[in-house]
Amino acid sequence: MEYVHNGGDTCIDCRYIELHDIYRYMGYCEVKYELMMVYRTTCNHFSPIDRGELWETLETGGWLYCIDCGEVIFFTDELKLHLDHRVRNKLFSDIIATEESPAAD
Repeated sequence: MEYVHNGGDTCIDCRYIELHDIYRYMGYCEVKYELMMVYRTTCNHFSPIDRGELWETLETGGWLYCIDCGEVIFFTDELKLHLDHRVRNKLFSDIIATEESPAAD
């Protein structure tokens, strides 16, 4: 599923969403404690992602994920290349999704 940003306050742009690592159209809401369809959902808990937190994550040895490119970011120099993209510092996975994924041979 490809996403075109319409400027709205959808879950995909909210700091409280942990995106699924395989099914990127789904996310877990830390406020509602439920799975959400991140491209269509809006609510009154919306809070935009703080870009400062992204830089801090890298500076403390963490990593980020670019939703638009599907790339993992480890260094601040890499983050500079993704400033106009959707970059997240939270992902979640489940054991069933990895079993549903095709194996690489």
